[in-house]
Amino acid sequence: QLKVSADWLLGASTEAPVLTGHGPLPADVALRLIADAGWKRIVYQPLTGALLDVGTTVHDPPAALREHVLIRDGGCTQPICSNPRVDLDHNTRFPHGPTSAANLRSRCRHHHHLKQHPQWQARVGEDGRIQWISPTGHTYPEHIPDLRPGATSTPRPDPHIGPDPPPF
Repeated sequence: QLKVSADWLLGASTEAPVLTGHGPLPADVALRLIADAGWKRIVYQPLTGALLDVGTTVHDPPAALREHVLIRDGGCTQPICSNPRVDLDHNTRFPHGPTSAANLRSRCRHHHHLKQHPQWQARVGEDGRIQWISPTGHTYPEHIPDLRPGATSTPRPDPHIGPDPPPF
């Protein structure tokens, strides 16, 4: 995956394109890859790295929205879980909540069901991330990777450190 900003493509930025698993690329190499590649446009918010929202009024997300959420989340967003096999889950149940990028999260099957457990709560925090609240009142933010070129993701927390034993 080659991450290139629209500004770089338009000549308005010197920020180097980044090849996932490799790092920054010289402009001539990036341009050769771009010329020979199939394109998939992914637009992110430049300040936060979050993908921009799209939405729908049906339960099952259309293919583009599904792909959007899967790319944004990069696997289960539950703290300490990195399972790449996920369901798309409405944080606020449909039809009370929209089928939109803002309301959909990637969760492994186990954590998809845990959200329905009455002792756990999932709420949207001020930063837009889901905050998981344990039965003892401790809060755990979800993990969503930063997709900006050159960004490094914050490591997931160690499951063996913290006030509560993992409910997983």
